[in-house]
Amino acid sequence: MALTIWKGEDFSHQHETEDAATFIAEMERTYGQDADQYHILLNFLVNDRPIDMAVLKNHGFIIVEMKRVGGPITGGENGPWTIREGATDVVLKGGQFANPYMQVRTYRHEVTAYLKKNATKFLKRDPSEIRFDQVNGLIALAPRVPEKTRLDLPASPWFKVVGLDQLHLEVFRRNAKGFSLSANDQLRLLEKVMRLERVPMDRYITPRPTSAPAPDVSTQAVAPVVSIPAPKLEPAIPAAST
Repeated sequence: MALTIWKGEDFSHQHETEDAATFIAEMERTYGQDADQYHILLNFLVNDRPIDMAVLKNHGFIIVEMKRVGGPITGGENGPWTIREGATDVVLKGGQFANPYMQVRTYRHEVTAYLKKNATKFLKRDPSEIRFDQVNGLIALAPRVPEKTRLDLPASPWFKVVGLDQLHLEVFRRNAKGFSLSANDQLRLLEKVMRLERVPMDRYITPRPTSAPAPDVSTQAVAPVVSIPAPKLEPAIPAAST
């Protein structure tokens, strides 16, 4: 798999960098030998909307909003979401929105409109052939979805709440057949339109160790065999008779 990392700006919170690194490491570990192309986009703006992360691949554009949580979450489509922390309920907002679902839904609309508006800048074919409305959106709860979480949300093919520990699997499974960009289309979008910076993988994860070649024993000097004589044994001293 060709896995590349792109960013708009550095994350402002350490836990965001850590969660992004966890996802990148899982993608590389699980799908590192696959042939598919994945571009991971970090902390970028679309129409002044700050998006945590997205994945652009041959058949899909997937927005990801990451939320670090502890206890179980309760919430719905329009009202507030709360996290149960001990005996206290803490509000979980979605940026400037009332909840993360409203945040991702709005960002999805913004990204869809942005891609349509700029389609002729990165496509070499008729933009009407691309289903930009098949942009997906995910909420990734880190480190995982807490037990006893209860979210009353509409069933939508474009949306899902997942744990960060399962995010790489969900990204792999999501393929929008109507959203098909060539490798060159993807690069033009990232470099010429979105103007993102490509960053080295080792900024977020430790590279895989390479296997050292076996030594060539034919050219190595062989130590001479040294014969060590066995020690001489002294005759046994007879025991004194009593």
